[in-house]
Formats: sequence, structure tokens, C-alpha cells
Amino acid sequence: RDPECVENSGWDPAHERHASRVLRHYRQRIYHEIHERLPYYDVTRPEADWAERARFADAVITGGTR
Repeated sequence: RDPECVENSGWDPAHERHASRVLRHYRQRIYHEIHERLPYYDVTRPEADWAERARFADAVITGGTR
């Protein structure tokens, strides 16, 4: 809410509430559309070679190199 903007507009409290509601609805709709397009929104199973990761972890723990 911007008091200076409201004072200059000459709106009464009812019109101010209506405008705030409309803007809040618009902002939430836009946020929802953005979230639907984000790549991390789609969760997929990781593709990992667990045997190779285990070999690497063993090598690191024992102090050797890959």
C-alpha cells in the first residue's frame, strides 16, 4: 500500500481495497505461471553410477587417488 498514491488518487477505502485485491490476484497468478515454467519444478530420478561412486569414495577414504 502506497499512502501517497492513494491520497493522490482520491480513492475511498472500498476502492482502495478492491484495487489491492485485484493487484494481489494478478501478482499471485503471474508467480504461479513463473513457477510452472521453472526447470526444478519437475522432479526426476537421479541417474548415478553407484558402483563407481562407491569405488571413488573408497579411494578417497583410503587416501589413494582414483
